[in-house]
Amino acid sequence: GVMGKGAGTVKHFGLEKEVDLQMGTLSKAIGVVGGYVAGSKDLVDYLKVAARPFLFSTALTPADTAAITKAVEKLMASTELHDKLWEN
Repeated sequence: GVMGKGAGTVKHFGLEKEVDLQMGTLSKAIGVVGGYVAGSKDLVDYLKVAARPFLFSTALTPADTAAITKAVEKLMASTELHDKLWEN
């Protein structure tokens, strides 16, 4: 993400202990398809069976998953791209 040091709004404002669920898109900062929901195992397990949009969605392809993994690894390994974003 672009907020703070690139770890998102919750991290930027120090709200990790206040926020139970985080959602985001991978098509903006990461540049691939899909999105994510992050939370406790119990909450995510509940959403998997109760959230109607999830019930009718499709899993990411292995190629998309590999692209996401590489993009996140690259962003985590260096601040160069994040710094360049703010320079622009």
